Order: sequence, then C-alpha cells, then structure tokens
Amino acid sequence: MVSIKGLGGFHLVCDATNEKAVLELRERKRRPSKPFAIMFKNIENIKKYCEINENDEKLILSKEKPIVIVKKKKELTGIAPGIGKYGVFLPYTPVHFLLFNFLDFPIVATSANISNDPIIRDSDELIKKLGNVVDYILDYNRDIVNACDDSVVQSVKNKFITMRLSRGYAPKSFSIKQNIKPNILAVGANQKNTITLAFNNKMILSPHIGDLGTIDSIEYFERTIETFRRLYDFKEDIIICDKHPYYESTKWAKNQKKEIIQIQHHFAHALSGLFEFDLNEALVFAWDGTGYGDDGAIWGGEVFIANRKNFERVHHFKYFKLIGGEKAVKYPANMAVSLLNDEIGKKYSNYKLASSLKNGNFPLTSSVGRIFDMVAFLGGMIERNEYEGFSGMLIERYYNPLIKEYIDLKINKRINFYPLIEFLAKNRGNFELISSVFLNSLANLIKKISKNYNLPVLLTGGVFQNKTMLSLVDGFYFNQKIPVNDGGISVGQAAYGVWNL
Repeated sequence: MVSIKGLGGFHLVCDATNEKAVLELRERKRRPSKPFAIMFKNIENIKKYCEINENDEKLILSKEKPIVIVKKKKELTGIAPGIGKYGVFLPYTPVHFLLFNFLDFPIVATSANISNDPIIRDSDELIKKLGNVVDYILDYNRDIVNACDDSVVQSVKNKFITMRLSRGYAPKSFSIKQNIKPNILAVGANQKNTITLAFNNKMILSPHIGDLGTIDSIEYFERTIETFRRLYDFKEDIIICDKHPYYESTKWAKNQKKEIIQIQHHFAHALSGLFEFDLNEALVFAWDGTGYGDDGAIWGGEVFIANRKNFERVHHFKYFKLIGGEKAVKYPANMAVSLLNDEIGKKYSNYKLASSLKNGNFPLTSSVGRIFDMVAFLGGMIERNEYEGFSGMLIERYYNPLIKEYIDLKINKRINFYPLIEFLAKNRGNFELISSVFLNSLANLIKKISKNYNLPVLLTGGVFQNKTMLSLVDGFYFNQKIPVNDGGISVGQAAYGVWNL
C-alpha cells in the first residue's frame, strides 16, 4: 500500500484491478464498503471500464480534472460494491503523469485520512495517523500549506451537479452587483461544511472542509477561516450560521462575541439556488437528510415559496418518527416497519419491536433522505445503511426507465407518502419495480405540485444528487456550480446577508 502526495494532500494508492490489494486497503483503512475513486492513465482506459457520454467526457478532460461519477461497464471487485457507478479521474500533477509511464492499470486514489478527518498534507502526520495503513510513502519537497481534497461532479444530460467543490474549482469567486456592507462571514452547515465571505462587491466560497465531527475537522474549519481572513485581508462584521444549536459551526459563531444571524437550513438551500440563478422568487423543493426546522422537528422534505427575504412552507412530507434517533440513519428497520399496517408489517422479523417503539418519544422528521433509506430496507436491498447516500445509489442502480408505473400521491399541506411505502413493501424483493415506482412517484409529485404555482421551480438539497431523479423532472433549476448538498449552505447564508443587511 502506497501513499502519494498530490496537489492538496496525500492519496492512498493500490492497483484497482487487484482484488486482494483493494480488500487489504479496505481492511487497513476500516472502510468496508464506501466507494473508492479510481485514477486512469487516459480517457481511453476509462472507456474500457465505464459507460461515458459526451458530457461525462468533457468533465473528465476539463482542466480542473475532477472526480466524475459515471456508470459502470466492467466490475472491479471491491471498488464500489453494490452500486452501479464509479468515481473516475485523470492524472493532474507531474508525479501522476510520471507514475503512469510505468503503469498499465488503473489505481485506487482515495484521500489519505482517518474517517471524517481532513485529508493529510504532510508525511509526518501521515506516519503518525496512518503508519499502520501504508507500506511506502512517495513525498517531495513542495509543502502543502492548505489541504484541498479532490472535487466531485456528475453530469445530468447537458448540465452537471457539483457534489464536492474543491481542487480546481475553489476558492470560487462570485461578483455582486452592489457594494456589500457590512462584511459577512457565513459558516455553513455541520456536514460537508464550507465557509463563504462577502465583502466589497464579491463573494468567496471556500473549498470543501468536510463534516465537523472530529477535533481535527473542527481545527481545520477554524484554520480555514483564519487563512481566508489573511488571504483576503478580511475582517467580518457579522457572522451568519445555521439555526441548529448543536452544529459546531453554529457553536463557533456564538462564541465569537460578534453579531450573528441564524438562517433556517432549508431556506439557506433555497437562497443558494436563488443566488446562483439570480432569481427573486421560486417554488423550492428542498429535500435532504436532515435540517433543524423552525418547529423543532427535523425537516428534509420541504416545499417552499421562497424569496430573497423569507419563505412560506406550503407543503412538506408527513412527519414520521426517527426511531433510534441518529442511529436510524444507519439502521432504518424499526423506523420503516413502524409505518406499515399490521398485515404488511408482520412479514418483517422486527415487526414486534417496531410496534413497541412506535409510541416512543423520538424526534419527528419529514426527511426525504430517510424515506429513501426506508424504501431500500423495506424493498430488501439493505439491512443497514453502509454509508451516507448508499440507499439512494442502490435505488438509482435498479431504476428501469421502461417501468412507467407510479403512485399518485395526494397534494395536501402534509403529503401522506404511506400508500407509496405500503406498495413498495408489498413488492419486497422486486428491486427494479420498487426503485422505478418510487422515483417515478416522487417525480410525478414534483411536476404535479409545480403546476399549481406560477413560479420558477428550484430543486436543492442532497436528495437531488440523484442523477435519475433530476433527469425525470427535466426543465427545472437545480444547483450546478454551487454544491447541491450542504456544501452550498454557506453561499445561501451569505446571500441572505447581501440581500437583506
């Protein structure tokens, strides 16, 4: 196992075609199933293993050289188990080009880090933290001052979505029509964190910082703020943050002894899209895994009429209990079965336990991300969610465009999705039918609601990283240059300040 210094940090590298080496890397890194990115010598070699279209090819060959999510053609054991896609990219540093003078096979090139920590940027830290993982280190005398991970993008027809904005794309600068006063620092969300500065007549979005779940990641977040203050000779007057009281970014903001403004999570998603497309108002579908709602519940299945100043929550998915709290994200079984009627629920081995927990004191949520998890469990695709987004990628893999069937959900203030859940549970094991009916039903719901409002339609939030989902609702706005997931939250927060302060 070798670690090689890249542009913004070290990669862990092995032969992607060697099953033993790949499984050994998984064992050593304690990463049982999350996909590895693969670096290929050239585009011709990518085409041997992947089905790529013209838009995919443009992204892969672009000067930024991001990781591009593409469809599998040939299975490489252990690289992306269970799902139908690879993350692929081409060499982008001299060391990579030199390396491929001697290699005729693709290599795993995954970030050298401990789970949820920032990418490692020097060999001393690498030895200290991953000395038991790597056998050799390829280093050289260019110091990496600021860590920077690889960017991740995905094409959607003739457009694209940004899933991780970093090397090659960030820091990203946006010009503003008016002069900004006061100076604004927006500190983003807790997952996929980024920060955004707004001053003079511009906004600056930072590279991907990551999930603020460890001491090292929080230190990296603070270091990034200090770096940006120094680089741009910037001193904030106001800090804008999320409303979630336990987000590390929010806690940091509250400790700065400066004026702060807190913006609801999904409204920030909406504002990021309004900003990207210069819209004054839109019908916004903000669907993701989690976000602190104004009523104290966990939102994530929201339909807003949003403008640059405020929003009206016109629809949302009917609340259900997050049985197990945060553990329900990984283990959705009890949450899912608790929603079924007795006749269908009795088919599941955890039915009695789920029934006994149904009336427990658990958080309420409207999250579409959690609905994806429940569908994957009830359909028999998973027993547990191996990593964030796994259920969505499985559902996307089994989608069959020839299946046009859908469940026509009724449009009310609170959208009752239980009939859809029950249909899918009745057809447990038929992965193609379940996946297709589920995505078709969500797409039909979006189209149906949109017809009731004479407004531009904006799709935002982590659920819309699903390429199939976006393809089914063609013609609407969705985040592209700004991350569609929580990486775009800081832009939405900053945009609120620009428009309202």
